Amino acid sequence: MSFKSFSPPSEGNPSKLVFQKGNSEIDYNLLSAGEKEVVNLLFNLFVRNRYFNDTVYFLDEIDTHLNTKLQFQLLKEITEFWIPASCQLWTASHSLGFIQYAKESEQAITFNFDDYDFDNQKVLTPEAKENADIYEIAVNKDILPELFKDRDIVFVENEDRKYYASLNIDNLLFVPEKNRDGVYHKVKAGHFKGLVDRDLLTDGDITIILKEYENLKILKLYCVENYLFHPDNLEEYFEKVQKEFDKANYIQKIFDEKEITKKEIIIKIATTRQGYPYFKEPGKEKSDYRKRFAPEKENFEQTKIIVTYLDSKNPDDYLKSFSLKDNCKSLSERQNLSAFELSKTNWFKQQIEKILA
Repeated sequence: MSFKSFSPPSEGNPSKLVFQKGNSEIDYNLLSAGEKEVVNLLFNLFVRNRYFNDTVYFLDEIDTHLNTKLQFQLLKEITEFWIPASCQLWTASHSLGFIQYAKESEQAITFNFDDYDFDNQKVLTPEAKENADIYEIAVNKDILPELFKDRDIVFVENEDRKYYASLNIDNLLFVPEKNRDGVYHKVKAGHFKGLVDRDLLTDGDITIILKEYENLKILKLYCVENYLFHPDNLEEYFEKVQKEFDKANYIQKIFDEKEITKKEIIIKIATTRQGYPYFKEPGKEKSDYRKRFAPEKENFEQTKIIVTYLDSKNPDDYLKSFSLKDNCKSLSERQNLSAFELSKTNWFKQQIEKILA
């Protein structure tokens, strides 16, 4: 559709806008709701840009009534031709077309405001353009596998998704589930892959779980924060930002706090493990493996192994069972650090790729 002609009001008749659609001339009143919205918006921008030429324009849900292709073209048209270069356009939207334009344009970024409690302070960072998970704003995650048939779908634990997505691993799409159990049931019920925290599992637990559930992957350390705030990861990060970092001192601080809190951790190990979902689905009632996560001697035997991890002086051992998400948050080395920025290191990417391989 293109603009054809404009007739000003005269002799009691209203003004008239005519548009060309193919070989036909169409009066404004005969346009669709979506087409009228576009015309109204563009005329509004046209008459205002001489007055608002150093401005942030905020337009809410301007994609209403438009198909995906028109959504893309409209946003491109407005930002590149209809507002001055000294201005910004902010728009709230769930449209695929807008998301796609933001991914392709060097001048556009996307923020995801979904599922946050803004009664509490929250710092948002732009979504990485390579992060295909951003499409979940517009499309339910259950439909994503159909849209991204050329990618392996990897369900992960809720907030952890942003860390994994920042890695930009080829042919993988990380999709959030509510928690570990949600990821586990997704893997068990279909052909999806899943990546979950280790939590309080022994090496032996992981071996049998991975053998039984081939599409499930488990972190080698307690949680993803144990990788993000790992001494090796911080060493690379601080070198990159050219700041001093005493790695040995940092390791000692973690060890000291671990020693103070490990008794509280040990008391809860066996009980916590009883809440794990592994081998509890119907048909596995008599499985010996099920006893590892029940109030049985097999569980207490595994608990003893976890205690040996916690007693170790080697970070690679005790970080299997000691959480840096729940502990060591007040260490000076961690202050003002963005976990999201820490997820962009080569070290972190290498560790996760090994687990997913």
